Amino acid sequence: MKSKVTRVNEFRALIKPLSLGMQLGGIFLVEIAWFLAEDSYKYDNRQLIFLAALTIVSIFASWKIAFFSLFSIITVWLICIELSLLAEPSINRNYWTAVLSIGISLAVAPVFSRTSEYIIVSAGIWLIFGRGSLIATPFGGDTNWAWLSVSTVILVGIFLNALFARIHRQSILLRDKLVDLAFTDALTGIDNRRKFLSDVDEIQGARDMSSACLLMLDIDNFKRINDDFGHPLGDEVLQQVAQTIRRTVADEPCGRLGGEEFGIFLTQGGEERAAKVADQILAQIRKLNVIDRRITASVGISKMNEEQSFFELMKDADEALYLAKSRGKDCFAVF
Repeated sequence: MKSKVTRVNEFRALIKPLSLGMQLGGIFLVEIAWFLAEDSYKYDNRQLIFLAALTIVSIFASWKIAFFSLFSIITVWLICIELSLLAEPSINRNYWTAVLSIGISLAVAPVFSRTSEYIIVSAGIWLIFGRGSLIATPFGGDTNWAWLSVSTVILVGIFLNALFARIHRQSILLRDKLVDLAFTDALTGIDNRRKFLSDVDEIQGARDMSSACLLMLDIDNFKRINDDFGHPLGDEVLQQVAQTIRRTVADEPCGRLGGEEFGIFLTQGGEERAAKVADQILAQIRKLNVIDRRITASVGISKMNEEQSFFELMKDADEALYLAKSRGKDCFAVF
């Protein structure tokens, strides 16, 4: 089960591209507004350029730094300050700032992971355009209606923020379920063959494998267990053996390769560690109490070398497993 922090981080990673696109769109809006301003309007270009530079730095920080929400908020506020300065000379300033306040407040609603963050950024938008007041009626008067307008926009924004947050969370949950279906063995709950091989391949490319070993484990006389006790109890045997393996090698790749066969990849320790792990797993399997018969397994061990592919390693482990079976089962053999 993923922690709340992990899910929040996944959520933020999901909305980061949307947030970046929204911020870049804000920069573009400022440029268009500057280009379309009346020729008679006078601006302090150095001030606007400085604010634009700060905005770009803030956008970069929101993309690169883990706690990007803070810089996303700052970016929105900087864009609002720039637009407010551009609208300052206009006789219709209050009209345009009211329109921009509504538009920006609603536009940024989907890009914040927490409702509290959205309320903070939205309040800041109205304060910036309203010169320190949330009330900014286009033509004066109608103060009560202005409050109603501000409240309505912020409430609609909160609704949109909650709606998009719910959609994002559902998409993360659906993605996790698809990953589980693709990479988890449905019966035993541990990794399936595809995930096991994928993990091994990823590890091989990231570290030295000179002391790595592969263990292939096969439950002894499993067909007879199914025949004598039925498939439901046979399934329970598979589940308990899988969980025994998982508990014993919690930090190493392991998975069900198919049928009653399991794979364990030890990244370090060589044959000495592999033998100890195999002996420990076999001892734990003998203690399982599922059917009215002792459960045992056999293990084949092969050590990796630099020129060997993983599939050759599997072939060697399979030969070692065959050797363990020929020795009477309930033991391990090294290739």
